[in-house]
Amino acid sequence: MSASCFSSALAGRIDAFVAWKRAQGYHYGAVCRKLARFDRFVLAQGYDKDYLSAELMRAYHDSFIGTAPHSKNSPLSAVRTLARYLQPRVPQSEAFPLPPGRCPQPVRVYLYSQADIRALLAACDNLRGHWRQRVYQQLICLLVVTGMRIDELLSLTWADLDLGAGILHIRDGKFAKDRDLLLADSSVKALRAYRADLRQAGGGQSRSHVIVDPRDFVRGKAPLYDTVYVTFCKLLAMSRVGVDAPKRPRLHDFRHTFATATLSRWYREDRDVQALLPVLATHLGHVHISESQIYLHHGPELLGYAKDRFQHHNRLSLKDQDK
Repeated sequence: MSASCFSSALAGRIDAFVAWKRAQGYHYGAVCRKLARFDRFVLAQGYDKDYLSAELMRAYHDSFIGTAPHSKNSPLSAVRTLARYLQPRVPQSEAFPLPPGRCPQPVRVYLYSQADIRALLAACDNLRGHWRQRVYQQLICLLVVTGMRIDELLSLTWADLDLGAGILHIRDGKFAKDRDLLLADSSVKALRAYRADLRQAGGGQSRSHVIVDPRDFVRGKAPLYDTVYVTFCKLLAMSRVGVDAPKRPRLHDFRHTFATATLSRWYREDRDVQALLPVLATHLGHVHISESQIYLHHGPELLGYAKDRFQHHNRLSLKDQDK
């Protein structure tokens, strides 16, 4: 977010804070939108100081009175972090006057079944326009088989793919980290066919995005996230995937599904799961294994494998005692 996106008396301070966070490797896109909301509030208040006062922050807090906790805690947390940054750097600035509110986070993860994925792909055939159908089928397939973040997928260009070697290169992922993902032969075959169709229609150049805007596929520009989100919601409605779920399935849930399915497959193949967890963390773009743990969910299948392995090791232990 550029300096022009903030226009209050605190614009310079907020810009410096965002630049500081991005220098540490954070993208800070979502937080910038929350800070832009605070910036508009500051402007509307007619606040003319270049530091944070307790009165201003309390007024911002009070503007959320009557708002559900899960809707207000995130924007307030952004301002609280800004205040912690400014306090040692700007003597007049004060800490956020109120402690963080408690907000029990509901479980929002939806693990897609194979039937769900087939239903979503079939629903793509009901989208208007051949290229809209083709693009969204490819988008869902790549999310399923790679576990990529949606922003990483929308940034992917054909230059980032080595289809001969079956390698997908992610540039400037979260925390500004690059990584390579290996693709299965079936995924390479599907991507080759998809690119051949694009090239036949005048697109698919090396600098073009893999996931293209169906309305402008010749120039190879990626669609906006908001556009993808709206279309995905239509696919959910048409396929009735997650219709009975407590929370609507998300695009990010494909990442959770990939991680959990990978762990289940390793158990099924009797692999050394503990030794392979760092491999999964690297694939997901995490620095520490602990960051990957939130993506591992103990569904019935995974618990069944864990139970079988525990019983197997328990039997071996009893045999050793009998010797």
